[in-house]
Amino acid sequence: MELNNITQNYDTDEPIGAVDTAIFFVDGVLRPSGEPLSLNPCLVELRKGWEHLGDRYSEAMSERRFVDGYNDYLQSLVEWRTSQIRAWIEANTSRFGDKAEITALRRTFDQLSKELRASVVLCGSKCSSCGLLCLEHKQHDGDHNCNTNHMCPELCGFIDQHEEAVGCDLP
Repeated sequence: MELNNITQNYDTDEPIGAVDTAIFFVDGVLRPSGEPLSLNPCLVELRKGWEHLGDRYSEAMSERRFVDGYNDYLQSLVEWRTSQIRAWIEANTSRFGDKAEITALRRTFDQLSKELRASVVLCGSKCSSCGLLCLEHKQHDGDHNCNTNHMCPELCGFIDQHEEAVGCDLP
């Protein structure tokens, strides 16, 4: 099935919403190529679209505000995608009424939507290496990771101890 066919009403051939190419993780779902999806690569790809990704170290944005904004961005992507899918389901099943199969489809969709929302919630605990907030998914295994190089990006605050400006490079 081609991607552009996914967003149409099969009874009227009218388009439903816009084509979305973001790849989200839902446990047990395979890529079109047949290989399994993995949560962290999906999150990494979704991160690339956030306009405030480069603001992590800015004075205007605290670390908590950065992670909260990131979570809001990811949730807005999920809400947009699930509203598109819901519209597709409604448009393509309305003629069947409330048959058991359609009710089961809607229940399955609602459950998968909840799983999708949960899969993009970021951990937010302190990084095991540097103390910034963890950007792994909420239920990750292993150490907390901020997905940085764990080094302070600022210039050294002890200016009088250096002949020239040097990076801090402390965690």
